[in-house]
Amino acid sequence: MKKLLLPILCLLICTCSDDNNPVATENIYGCTNQEACNFNPDATIFDDSCTYAEENYNCAGECINPDYECSDLEVLQAIIDENNLNVSPLELGCSISPMYDDQIIEGQRWENKRLKRLFLFNMSENDNFCVDNSSSEISIIPDNIGNLTELDTLVLFNQSISQLPESFGNLANLTYLNINDNPYLTTLPESICNLENLRRIDAEMSGLEFLPNNIGNLQNLEKLYIYGNQLTTLPQSICNLPNNCEITVSYNKICKQYHYECININFNYETQQNWNTQNLEDCCEGPNGESDWINCP
Repeated sequence: MKKLLLPILCLLICTCSDDNNPVATENIYGCTNQEACNFNPDATIFDDSCTYAEENYNCAGECINPDYECSDLEVLQAIIDENNLNVSPLELGCSISPMYDDQIIEGQRWENKRLKRLFLFNMSENDNFCVDNSSSEISIIPDNIGNLTELDTLVLFNQSISQLPESFGNLANLTYLNINDNPYLTTLPESICNLENLRRIDAEMSGLEFLPNNIGNLQNLEKLYIYGNQLTTLPQSICNLPNNCEITVSYNKICKQYHYECININFNYETQQNWNTQNLEDCCEGPNGESDWINCP
């Protein structure tokens, strides 16, 4: 009888011990941080596997920023990453104070959570042009810039940009583009000719060698300032621009052969002077001693 009771007693003791004073449980490795997207409530040992949502997003990838469109913030972050800038997205941009004006124009302007204006200046420390010292040197414009579909003003002044992506054609609300003083920028993307709302292009003292073939499609363009570049030809479609469009092409390298009459018509000041200031040193001597390329070797 005693031999029979011993196993039963042992079984009862062992069962009670497991319920009230459990022996060592199995170790479970995992993420123990409750703020992580992959938090494991059963994990007992942290294994450095936690993952977290990106800034402005939740773990499901949904934008949770109440003030700014996440896709626009992504473009600003891409500019920062591609150019190794040490700023946050909302710090990118140069705020300016117009001459003889106490007003400060912010380098970024947002409206209904969308980015409307972006000023990116590259100025020396002595220029004091950016009132908030937010001068940035930009050499790469990321492809996703086309996501800024509500942007109406873009200034890329005195930068080291060598090309603009074709996604520029997606900036449907762009009205003003300033790419002055970009000596490495030799051409503009053909897609820029799709911007129906574009009113003004400032591309002065840059390195442009060509203009888009279909630039004449910009039927709302009012000003095309392209003096001081390296242009040797002009696309014939330039004569399809509106008659009231101001076109300045002085200080380029355009020979007589590519001097369209429409350029003179559209100039609103010093017409002949603007044309005669072309650098014709690479042109050949044509009929009647005029410079053209017809008889070039």
